[in-house]
Formats: sequence, structure tokens, C-alpha cells
Amino acid sequence: MEITISIINYNYGQYLKQAIESALNQTTDVDYEVLVIDDGSTDNSDEIIASYQSHPKFRSSKTENRGFAAALTRALTEANGYYVFFMDADDYFELDKINVILPLLKMKTNYYVADCPKPFDNKGGFYSSYFPPGCTSTVAVNREKALVLCPVENELWFHTLKKLGFGIFLETSYTNYRIHGSNMTNRTIAGKWQNYLYKMTFNLYNQLIKESDNIADALSIKSSKVIKTAKFLKAQGYYNKTEMHLELGSRSKAFKAFLKMVYYNLITIHRIKFFDIKMLIRVILVWPSQKKG
Repeated sequence: MEITISIINYNYGQYLKQAIESALNQTTDVDYEVLVIDDGSTDNSDEIIASYQSHPKFRSSKTENRGFAAALTRALTEANGYYVFFMDADDYFELDKINVILPLLKMKTNYYVADCPKPFDNKGGFYSSYFPPGCTSTVAVNREKALVLCPVENELWFHTLKKLGFGIFLETSYTNYRIHGSNMTNRTIAGKWQNYLYKMTFNLYNQLIKESDNIADALSIKSSKVIKTAKFLKAQGYYNKTEMHLELGSRSKAFKAFLKMVYYNLITIHRIKFFDIKMLIRVILVWPSQKKG
């Protein structure tokens, strides 16, 4: 089988039908399946899923609630397709997404392709300026290559393939990203979203260091490249920690995190970026970044 579209669902029954329909109605001739990974939903998701069980391209898999990380890992490991397109159940695809993304995934150097999410709200309005900090639904991967990163906690794990030189990011959009209360709560509380990103990035750093040899073997690269990428991610984690302390108004803690960010930037890319200098000014003045949305 060429492709699996893995839809990750937890109590998104009100949106699930639109997600499934956008997956089943792709304008492509390739052999693909639609797999719903249900993480123990207690709403009407079972009813929606049952209505599609007779469709030849559709199947589902449900467990007790284990959290998003376990569901995302299952979305990869339980897929039958050579390539996996991920979708959160509150989002939906443009109908030509497979036709556009698949040829790019088939290129020898691409194990990861992500498009730009197009944010919209439940009233049908689309946003032109707001760009979601993270969106699982934009990611498509080569399943065999991505498996070496398991277990995964969020889409940052798959972004690693691009950071290692095996992927591309498109500035065009084939993914509609729904903005609603459930997926925006942590992003509006000062420091909470940046703290989440900091923790996730450090978890990823630790996993890459621990599994550097296995990852290098799977991708036919040197383990030193994996380690260097991990250290760059650590710099990113300290960036998130700096932003967190800026949002909370703590200059001293922000400055300490900033220095660590600069250090890990230097040992990976060997230069100070203008961006770092700009952030230093913000640390001195205790200016958080302007929130989007």
C-alpha cells in the first residue's frame, strides 16, 4: 500500500466526519487507506467511526485513553502505507493534498514533507496572519525512516528528519487547521506554551543523544550529525525557556536561559545570529515576543 492517512482522534466527534471525508475523497489514483486512531473517546466518535466501517479504504483502531504521544506513535506504527500523512481529527485536508505531496516524498532525499497550515475558526473565517506554532496535520513522512524516531511525543520528532537534511517545508497550504478553545487554551496562558515546547524539545534532545547510533544507521549518516542536530535542538529549547521567562517577567532567569541558548548555537553553527542579539535586547528590557492570534 502506498499511503496511510492517519487521523488522530480524541473526543473530536463533532469534527471527525469532515476530517474523514477530506481523506477519503482525495483526488488521486494511488492505493491508500484512511486509519482513524481513536484514543479512548467518550463522545459520539464511535458512532461516526462505525458509519464508515464498510468503506473499502477505511479502518480504525481504538484503545483506552493513553494521551497524544501514544496515539501519534500508533498513527505511524499501525499504518500499512509506505508513506504516512498525519491529521488531527479537528482539521481537514484539501482534496489534492496527496497529489501534491506524494511526488515530493518520493524524491530520494525527502523522508519528510510539511505544508503550511491554513488556520480557520468554527465560524468559517480564515486567518491570513496567524501561523500555528505546531500542527501535526501538515506532516507527511516515509514510514520506514520515521520509525527510528519512535516513540514520538509530538510532531517535533518528525521535524528532526528535515533538520537532518531529509525533508522540505512548503510555503503553500493543503491543510486546514481549525482554531478552537480546546487546542488554544495552553497558548493563551503566559509562559505555559513556551514551557511545553521547552520540555518537549529537551525530551527530543535526550532521545536523539541516546539513539544517535541507531538513527544514524537507519538514515545512512554519521552519528555526529545526529548529535549536532540534537545540540541545536537544545539551543531551541533554551530559546523557548527564555521566552517563557520573558512572558513571566523574570529577567534574571531569562538571561541565564539566553546564555545557554547562545552557547549551544555556537557549538553547533559557530556563529552569533542577529536574532540572538535582538533577543538579548528583549531580555534586558524584559519584552516578551508579541503573541499571535
